[in-house]
Amino acid sequence: MTPTRVLFVGSRHGSRSRMAEAILSALAPGEFEAQSAGFETAPLDPLCALVLEETGLPPPTVESATAFSLFSSGRIFDHIITLCDDTTGERCPIYPGHANYLHWPTPDPDAVQGNEDTRLTALRACRDQLAGRIRGWLREQNSLKESVEA
Repeated sequence: MTPTRVLFVGSRHGSRSRMAEAILSALAPGEFEAQSAGFETAPLDPLCALVLEETGLPPPTVESATAFSLFSSGRIFDHIITLCDDTTGERCPIYPGHANYLHWPTPDPDAVQGNEDTRLTALRACRDQLAGRIRGWLREQNSLKESVEA
């Protein structure tokens, strides 16, 4: 069975989209193939790797990518999940030719200024929000599969 391909995309390929990719990859290995991207590339915040490791998730190891570079290389996805924060007017990239878009407004922890504790708190909140949302979405996906197969 071919894995379902999912792209998590934000304005930057930063902590938020990379955490979503790591969480989905850990929760549904083999069943889903997750990737992440943004309008722009960005280095991985070492604190992002730390908050993932706190829950037993390996830190993302892929190079930062833009949605345009994935599109230009011909990558096709079954689902595009945008993570941009509506409350700040953040814009997400559009990935042409895909019908299955989901929008999960998620505050960008990389935009949080302050000391390390403040930034860790924002990253943990983002990680936990994404994990809950991904778990719920996986339950929905399994329910859909079961109803189609019945």
